[in-house]
Amino acid sequence: MMLIFAGYCLLEGGLWMWVSPVLIFGSLSCVDELFQENDDFEADQPSDLPLFITIVLFILVWLLFLVVVGYSFQNSGGYVPLDLTAFAGLLEPQPVWALLGGVWTIGMLGTAICNIAHEFAHRLTSPVRMFIGQWLLGFALHTSLPIEHIFGHHKNAGFYDDPVSAHRGEGFWMFLVRSFSGTYRNAFAYEKHRLQRQGKSHLSLKNKAFIGYLMQLCLFAIGYALSGAAGVIALTIAAIVSSVILEQFQYISHYGLTRIQGTPMKAYHSWDFSRLGSNSFMFNQTRHSDHHLSARKEYGALDAVDDTVSYPYSPILMLVIVLIPPLFRKITASELERWDREYATDEERAFISGYMNSKTSGISFSDQSSVPDSN
Repeated sequence: MMLIFAGYCLLEGGLWMWVSPVLIFGSLSCVDELFQENDDFEADQPSDLPLFITIVLFILVWLLFLVVVGYSFQNSGGYVPLDLTAFAGLLEPQPVWALLGGVWTIGMLGTAICNIAHEFAHRLTSPVRMFIGQWLLGFALHTSLPIEHIFGHHKNAGFYDDPVSAHRGEGFWMFLVRSFSGTYRNAFAYEKHRLQRQGKSHLSLKNKAFIGYLMQLCLFAIGYALSGAAGVIALTIAAIVSSVILEQFQYISHYGLTRIQGTPMKAYHSWDFSRLGSNSFMFNQTRHSDHHLSARKEYGALDAVDDTVSYPYSPILMLVIVLIPPLFRKITASELERWDREYATDEERAFISGYMNSKTSGISFSDQSSVPDSN
């Protein structure tokens, strides 16, 4: 329904392009607050047909947006490679302020598609689905994520060196840089090591990281073919929006929770924030603790977990709150104190204490000899 409504808003143009993202995010937040426990939501399906239908609808809306951009600039004298005047009876040229609403819409929907991509990336017995998953993450400039996520994050979640586990007190924008760059770096290192073990060169198309880069280039090539430089700019902004929202979800998934290297993953090493609206948007990934305990479970089989910390507000609202660091720290303080008191081991409490002391004293964390070695 979100995708159909988004397509309608793109066709209507003007303020409707801004109505779509505001209404969708607002409605999801309201549903989250009304149905906090999410006991009734079951996404289990006998096949992946709903996921494929969602992908097809998103591609159609994505292409429609490119046509709107191309038609708008073509009629205002801008260069567009393809003649889009055939859409004259359907579309009207849109001003830049309206197109920015469309960019936000595509970026937001791209995040939902990234959740399908994440689901497919975990289908290790299905190369086709894994390929589709990596390709879909190109909409968020994150084709390296499935490599690092599967072979890095699920093994290292909660470790100090895991780029996708937010440290306690770490601001979102610092985390975004560390997470995004660390994901690309770790994915390339993993592929290099994998191919060298097989006696093959990592500087080839057998390197899945390189394949991911080409996937992203293909998406932008399509954008240029339909709407020229304006389409590439629009897709770049939309991809950045998608990537930021995706990283916000990653930020709140493990924020401030620590695991000592060599210890097993427990439910309490992930935040669980299961809500009805966000689950429909994220395909049950708000049931994050169960996902980390059983990474091969399909999204419909994931369960909400009580034996961990949880956010007091809708995950959608938390995405806004993380952009206000003092407010985010204040809201999470009581749950983190409960985590330290009820869940953390002595080693984990010592680790957290040493890390927080290093932040207040200005001493490099690696110099804290009293802290258990994270390596």
